[in-house]
Amino acid sequence: MIYKTATIRDLEYIIQMKNEVKQRIIQKNLPIWLEDYPTDDLIKEDIEHGFGRIILEDQEIVGYASLYPAISDYPSQTFSEEDLFSFGRVMVKYEGRHFASYLVDSMIEEIRKMKKRGIGILVDACNEAAVRLYKKYGFSKIGERQFPYAYLDIYELLFS
Repeated sequence: MIYKTATIRDLEYIIQMKNEVKQRIIQKNLPIWLEDYPTDDLIKEDIEHGFGRIILEDQEIVGYASLYPAISDYPSQTFSEEDLFSFGRVMVKYEGRHFASYLVDSMIEEIRKMKKRGIGILVDACNEAAVRLYKKYGFSKIGERQFPYAYLDIYELLFS
């Protein structure tokens, strides 16, 4: 597999994958990614700002996430420290093939190489597969909070 920064040429395929992932979410009756989230324009902005990340297998995009400074997306004091990075909009084309693990692992390594203090993420508690994955990588729940868009659990992974 290959992990890399997404380009605008990848946008159409990422949007197609997002729509497939949203259908899986609906079929599983998970109350996440409601209505238009994430919008096509939001994914385009991710890519234009250099935040989009993809994984490829056999030249096919099989995963996407946005990787960004936490302060750029979340209110101050959301996390225990201000110099954290974050990721979101994590999606994979196929389930059960460890693409999400590879994507999360790659983002963690990229953030470590940037010499950042750690990672802060928001997770919907009903998204049990995501919670299990993040806990596997050492993320700890530090709280929960109502945000304008949802009531979410707050997780952090601090590097030593």
